[in-house]
Amino acid sequence: MRSFVRITFPKGAHFLMPESICSDDLPKYVTGFFAYLKGVRDATDSTVAAYSHDIDMYLEYLESRPDKTSVDFEINERTLRGFAIFLRARKNASSTIQRRLDGVSAFWKYLHLDHGFSEPKSVKDCGIRLKNKRNPTNSIPRKEYFTFMEAVNVDLRKIQ
Repeated sequence: MRSFVRITFPKGAHFLMPESICSDDLPKYVTGFFAYLKGVRDATDSTVAAYSHDIDMYLEYLESRPDKTSVDFEINERTLRGFAIFLRARKNASSTIQRRLDGVSAFWKYLHLDHGFSEPKSVKDCGIRLKNKRNPTNSIPRKEYFTFMEAVNVDLRKIQ
């Protein structure tokens, strides 16, 4: 017969979880991530290649940091914000930056789920704001809106 122990933690308690990987172990984690993409997420080869490039770019950013204190691979809110700044300085479009951040975030999520890393944060939660270049929309005048909606209602009655 099994017995279970219920453990309760005080509200707001924080537990330290790893945010870095020794550089010697990094290839093992990256290989596992690609296997996860292919096996669990059923990603295409082009998706795996794109995520691989995103991680390479992130590693390039980590190597270029002036405040680099260790040779470890580090991932947290601060490094993601720095990565976004690094990509902006390289004149990447907002859509490219978003895609690269999504790739690194997917790696962070994998590390959290399979290796107990700190819980990943969304780009928005990390304080990163990207401008979406969308075509401006012009609102239609109120009279035209009502005319349009009347036409839609008439057509819907015909369908029913």
